[in-house]
Amino acid sequence: MVSKELLMDASFFQAARKGNNSLGLFFVTLGLLILAFFVGQAPLTYYLVQEPGTLDANQGFNPVDLGLSPAYGLFLVTFPFILGLLVLLGGVQLLHKRPWTSLIRGFQKPNWYKYWLAFGAWFLICAVGELVMWALHPEAYHLSFQPNLFFPVLLVAFFVLPLQTSLEELLFRGYLLQGITISSQKPWLALAVTSLLFGLLHGTNPEVQAIGPIALSYYIGVGAFLGLLTLLDQGTELALGLHAANNVFGATMVSFPSSAFQMPTIFRSDEFDFPLMMAVWVVMAGAFFLLSKRMFGANWNWKSLLSFEVNDEEMM
Repeated sequence: MVSKELLMDASFFQAARKGNNSLGLFFVTLGLLILAFFVGQAPLTYYLVQEPGTLDANQGFNPVDLGLSPAYGLFLVTFPFILGLLVLLGGVQLLHKRPWTSLIRGFQKPNWYKYWLAFGAWFLICAVGELVMWALHPEAYHLSFQPNLFFPVLLVAFFVLPLQTSLEELLFRGYLLQGITISSQKPWLALAVTSLLFGLLHGTNPEVQAIGPIALSYYIGVGAFLGLLTLLDQGTELALGLHAANNVFGATMVSFPSSAFQMPTIFRSDEFDFPLMMAVWVVMAGAFFLLSKRMFGANWNWKSLLSFEVNDEEMM
C-alpha cells in the first residue's frame, strides 16, 4: 500500500499520469513545439537576411548591428520561446487532457510566493557573486549605463524573459522530467537525461563557441541543479524563479563579450574568467539550496530521487 502522505509528496508525478499519456502524443507535442519555435524565428531571420554577416559565433547577438533597438531585438530573440510556451501548455491541456498547471505543482495550485522568493533570492545572490568577481578583477569592469536604452530593455526583460525561461523550465523540469520519470520509474535517470539535453540545447551559445566544449559543463550543471530542486520540492516554482532572475540579471545588470544577449546593461566586463565563474556559481548554488531547504525543505525526501512507484488502486 502507498501511504496518503507519499502520494501527496509525489503529486508532481501523480498528476502527470492523468489524462492521455500515449508516447505518440509526446512526439506530436514536441514536434509542434519545434515547428512553433522555427515559425517564431521568422521575424528575426528577416532582419538577419537584410544584414548578412552580422552574427559572430563567438559574440552574442547585438540588435544594434541590425539597426534595431536593443529592446526590440530582445523581444525578437525571445518571441520563438513565447510561441513554444503556448504550444507546450496547449499540448498538455488539449492533447494530454490534463491541466497545464500540472507542470508546475502537480495536483496543487502553483505557489507563486515560492516563485517570487526564488526570483528575488537568486537576483540578490547574483549581485553578490558579481561583486566578488569585481573585487578580484576590478580592472575588467566599467560603467556602461545608458538610460535611454536601459529602461526599455528593463521593461522587456522583466515581462518577456520570464516567458523564455518558463518554456525551458516547463519543458525540461516539467514535461520531460515528468514523462521520463513516470515511464522509467527512475527519477535519477530523468534528472540525468534532462540535464544532458539542457546542456546540449545551449551548445550553440556564444560562451560555448568562445570557450570550448568545457563550457557545456556549466549548462549541464545548471540543469542538474534545477532538476534536483524540482525533484526534492515536487514542483517547478523554485526552478522557474531562479532561471528567470538569472536571465533578467544577465540582460540588465552585467554583460560580457560572449553574453548570449548583448544588451545595454548597467555594467560591462571585458573579461570572462570561466574557472572563476564556475567556482563562484557553485557557492551561489549552495547558498540558494540552503536557503530553499530552510524555507521549504521540511518535507524534502532524498529517497524520492531513487525511485518512483505508483499503486494504481490507491489512486482510485
